Amino acid sequence: MSTRVRKDPPAVYVAFHAAGTADPRVSDIRYYNLLKAWNASAHHPIQFIDSHRLDGSASESALRERLTTRLARSDLFLLIITARTRRDDDWVPWEVACAVDRFQLPIVCAYPEVHTDRPRQLRRLWPRALAERVGTGVTRPLHLPFTLRALGPAIAAARLAAAD
Repeated sequence: MSTRVRKDPPAVYVAFHAAGTADPRVSDIRYYNLLKAWNASAHHPIQFIDSHRLDGSASESALRERLTTRLARSDLFLLIITARTRRDDDWVPWEVACAVDRFQLPIVCAYPEVHTDRPRQLRRLWPRALAERVGTGVTRPLHLPFTLRALGPAIAAARLAAAD
């Protein structure tokens, strides 16, 4: 185990239910935007390299290729889970599968709408891809409330883990 600590922030890949739109009334992009605001603020302890930027009008295959590259360069997979996430049947399941099966990224599940950290109570919100991988023991996500206070230390810990 290395004792070297990276000085740069960890690369965090953020996944969320986008519903094919940037409209915060029907997608969870507002939580992603809040993360970016926390990241940009000098007054908050959360720091990360944003591995997931919205792409323009790329084809689906080109977008998958770009997202795969971003996942490969990431230290942590942060999945924002709301009541909508379970209904996502395209991007979130694909991102979870890549993060776990291909890149073995540690996962943090952040819940903006729930105030418990008990996975049994949270399971009803999970996308099938996550539930299957947790059920088979392939991954053991950290479950946190979507707050700066909870996510800041988790993201900082990713920096230490990436240095190992």
